[in-house]
Amino acid sequence: MKRHSELTLRKPENTRRKPENTSLNRATNFTKKNVEEFFSNYERVLLRHEFTPDREYNLDETGISTVVQAPNIVAKRGIKQVGQIVSGERGL
Repeated sequence: MKRHSELTLRKPENTRRKPENTSLNRATNFTKKNVEEFFSNYERVLLRHEFTPDREYNLDETGISTVVQAPNIVAKRGIKQVGQIVSGERGL
């Protein structure tokens, strides 16, 4: 497998990248309808409770990880996001 990776990297259009873990559930449920529903609910909550901007926080789990990172993979040069599907308890 290592030899195949090395041969593939000889092509100038390929590069070595580290994929981001994404759960199958998250990947399949990220639809326009679900995103619109989320922001509609979010707006309703903000209006109901009259939160001020200083009461909003970004808690996107950055820096919190219980998952071992995947090894580097070979991907086309210029691709900004490279992902891999993992089990639900391992993906974000």
